[in-house]
Amino acid sequence: MWFNIIGFWVVGFTTGYLLTFKANFGLAGIWWGIFWGISVTGESPALFCLASLTQSADTHVKGL
Repeated sequence: MWFNIIGFWVVGFTTGYLLTFKANFGLAGIWWGIFWGISVTGESPALFCLASLTQSADTHVKGL
């Protein structure tokens, strides 16, 4: 749930708003905002899992 909130609302909405209205990209700015929102939402769980696995592996190696 938090990945969706951060990805779509914080990153996607903010990026879309800034590109559309402040940078004058028009409709393309909205699409770029959607693109970045989906990208962050899709990559966040993968990076979270990778960091968790790396930390887990480091803990097991130090325990040996």
